[in-house]
Amino acid sequence: MLPLLLSGGCLRVHGVKVTRFTCRDDPEAAARLGFGGPLGHRPRIVRPGGPVRAWGPVVRLLAEHLAVPLDEVSETYELCPAPEDIGSVAKGTLAGLRFQVSGVLRGRPVITVEHVARLRADIAPHWPAPPPGGTGGHRVEIDGEPPWRMDLAGPAAADPAAATALRMVSAVPAVAEAPPGLHTPLTLPPFTGRRRLR
Repeated sequence: MLPLLLSGGCLRVHGVKVTRFTCRDDPEAAARLGFGGPLGHRPRIVRPGGPVRAWGPVVRLLAEHLAVPLDEVSETYELCPAPEDIGSVAKGTLAGLRFQVSGVLRGRPVITVEHVARLRADIAPHWPAPPPGGTGGHRVEIDGEPPWRMDLAGPAAADPAAATALRMVSAVPAVAEAPPGLHTPLTLPPFTGRRRLR
């Protein structure tokens, strides 16, 4: 929703990028992201086709509502080693992961969803940094006239699953009242934290 709202303030849009930042050292995240594994081994989360299956629908939804006829959706990834032993993660093993899913138009990525995950905040300093004041969050960037950038830091940095689940819970009344069929956040009325202010 946020990239689409920001794009409404542009005369022209050349590209859209959404980045999610996480800094996780808990065992569940380490296993899912492959932290501590050898750099020569491709983590499960970025196995061929995985990122496009997980994040491609977001890219396609943005493209649909921006009326961009994508030629393809592609995926890339980068790995970064631990500079030293960090807990159970040995020096030289995986401690940072960055992947992108991009909607491509005429050979150029125009809509990109990116995930930057670090075991520790100082890993991969050459990658994009999270919003000021935190080790996680989200960033929305519109390359346009004028350009826009929105940084969001919040509980998603500490527990992204909870933030995602709460968004779905907030949608339940709107989905229950909607006519039968397939819906997206853009075919439903806005759902907010109505009646949650105490």
